[in-house]
Amino acid sequence: MSASSDHWHLEETCFDLRNNLHYESLFAIGSGTLQQRACFEEGLPDDPQDREYLRLRGQLSSSQRPPFKSRYGTYLPGVTGPHPTCLDELINLPALHGLIIYGNGARLDLEHAKISEYSRRLDLRHGRLRRSFIWELASGARVRMCFERFISAKRPHVMALRCTTTHVSGPPAELRLLGPLDAEVRTNGFDHFTNVETTGEHEPITMRVRTNGGIEVAAAALLTSDCGVLWSVEAHERWVATCGGVVLDPGHTLEVDKYAAITSSLHSGANPLDAARTLAWDAAAVGFDRLAAESDAVWEDRWQHSDIEIDNDPSSQLAIRTALYHLMRSAVEQGPPCGIDARAASSEHDCGRFGWESDIFMLPALLYTRPEVGRRLAHFRADSLSGARRNAQRYGYAGARFAYESTLAGDENCTDWARADHAVHVTANVAYGLFHAHLAAPDDVDLLRDTAAVLVETSRYWCERITDVPEHDVCELLLTTGPDEYTPLCRNNAYTNRLVAFALLMTPFAVQKLARVDQAACDALRDQLQLRDEELARFNEVAGRLRLPYQEARQLVLQSEDFFTRAPFDFEHHWTNRTRPLGACVSQELLFRSQVLHQADVLLLMALLPQEFDQQQMQAAYETYAPLTAHDTPASRPIHALIAAWLGRPDEALTLWRAAAERVMNAPGARAGFPAAWAGAAWQTLIFGLAGLRSRMQSEFLHVDPQLPADWAALRFPFVWNRQPLQFTIDHEHVSIKHDGTLPIQAIIANQPVTLTPGTQQKFPLKQKR
Repeated sequence: MSASSDHWHLEETCFDLRNNLHYESLFAIGSGTLQQRACFEEGLPDDPQDREYLRLRGQLSSSQRPPFKSRYGTYLPGVTGPHPTCLDELINLPALHGLIIYGNGARLDLEHAKISEYSRRLDLRHGRLRRSFIWELASGARVRMCFERFISAKRPHVMALRCTTTHVSGPPAELRLLGPLDAEVRTNGFDHFTNVETTGEHEPITMRVRTNGGIEVAAAALLTSDCGVLWSVEAHERWVATCGGVVLDPGHTLEVDKYAAITSSLHSGANPLDAARTLAWDAAAVGFDRLAAESDAVWEDRWQHSDIEIDNDPSSQLAIRTALYHLMRSAVEQGPPCGIDARAASSEHDCGRFGWESDIFMLPALLYTRPEVGRRLAHFRADSLSGARRNAQRYGYAGARFAYESTLAGDENCTDWARADHAVHVTANVAYGLFHAHLAAPDDVDLLRDTAAVLVETSRYWCERITDVPEHDVCELLLTTGPDEYTPLCRNNAYTNRLVAFALLMTPFAVQKLARVDQAACDALRDQLQLRDEELARFNEVAGRLRLPYQEARQLVLQSEDFFTRAPFDFEHHWTNRTRPLGACVSQELLFRSQVLHQADVLLLMALLPQEFDQQQMQAAYETYAPLTAHDTPASRPIHALIAAWLGRPDEALTLWRAAAERVMNAPGARAGFPAAWAGAAWQTLIFGLAGLRSRMQSEFLHVDPQLPADWAALRFPFVWNRQPLQFTIDHEHVSIKHDGTLPIQAIIANQPVTLTPGTQQKFPLKQKR
């Protein structure tokens, strides 16, 4: 992959079928509401998308999936249905993107056609996907094909596609085009459509499907041309297309636009078909250029609040913009509340379910750049409290237990018992994330009330999940699995125990604060939850007695009490091929009994609560656990990089950050879908690590202590603190802050207390580090 000099474009300059699935994910486009993989408009004819197979998920099982060359993917986050083995999953909906092209009777097939000057580019600034190449037909005619498409950020249910065909040389070419709506798709090998209806007797063509989850989905599409093409309709059982033909003479150009819309009964009420038809007609009436301009304006506003500029490091610049693009693309800003799934709605690989990474990695990046979107993501977690209650009840506990792989309603759908049963840290992660969102928006009383409700219910769960050991005056958490999933079934996992204690302690705090700001709301909540003062006291008492395993002599926070009783692991012997994840090279049995980490565990705890650990403890943990970590998840290296920055090792931090970015950006890194956790963790490395800011969870005051690497000349970025928008410029000598808000801010810049004045730009010197 290459990057253009403006650092706003991802580009594939040579088509290699082996890397196609990677680029389909990496170049995914979307509006939050509607997501689409970057599949070729013309498709690959010998790669049917409706193959059925048995998909099994979980560490203890495997599945043989067909060797797809491409995977269509059209998703409306929230539109899910039951799968026979994967449980509830995000449904791959009828494809909108298709534009099948024949030249002199031969179908365009990029795998076998004679092509040259190939390029596929994603414009990160505007979310536009472009592809161009010269196609040489059997007759000798050469035509330049240019495709451009986007999902409208202004009209989030609408896709617009333009195909421009220019006759370059040779004899005239007879072209035939078909613009389909295609329900010949499956999701993880399963057909979720119980009924498919198509219409084509009038424009636009339409398709209505009913899913096995009881949701009605409707799509509409029409084609327009600047050459007066006479359009007709071709239809099959689950496929309908607008069709037309033209003879293209040398030197002439054909421009065809496709406008398509898709919506559901979740989004448009009782009649999604009428809604889809109207959306498509209105888009066509506006036209491609105006649709693009209005969508571009929304993207420009997003970037104004989010962009990070890095001087003197083009690869890092492109990587962080890629991360930010996918965060903004996947955040659902309209319609029913919805989270960001593990693959940012770019793949069916993880079934579109919601995990703890959303609360820990993705949420902070939104809270401090686009707070309203961040709070919406937090409210989604609060809205799924009923499902968390059902999870706790199924395990025989009171209160609420949040799912390792959550459905939209909050129910557990993880099919692997080791994670579903024992990775209970997820419940504490949700509490942490909600409290973080509250601190970032302390005047949002609704969010405070919802946060208090979640804290109370999860605290009730913890008080039953712990093991009380009165003879030692301690509480323990047994058989838990922390973020490091290669060390399952621990005794007192430090990450889990400390975040549980935090959640327990914050519960009385949140209830008391709600009473101060809205006594009536607090009284209503206490009545609803039947909350007594004795319970609040119990939460404090359990928090104070939860063990945090620690080895005083080494000043080392132990990952768990039993971690170092496991067998030493010989990395050099067992992991000879470092291009593959460790987990793909050795058996699960060996991993589970060895001193080897899947990803950051103790270091992630320190990244979340750095105020609780001194430099010696951070250094001991970093030097102990980093050599044992396989980094088999994309978010692991960014967390190590963040800790390295805090330890005064910015160049080492940059090396780790670059390695993480390269793993995602280069094939086959995104083959299974774009890793949303990396996007959020990458932002945190730059802002909380190298720029040296602290979150509201970590500091009452705006705290800035930069650790800029030597390779970077400057770092510029926006940041919202207590609803006050700021613009930072950090170089090796100064921190410059432009205050665009209305209230003064108390800050600590390089250990010096200062006051930031609204409407000003202030510059503060940095002490030179040795």
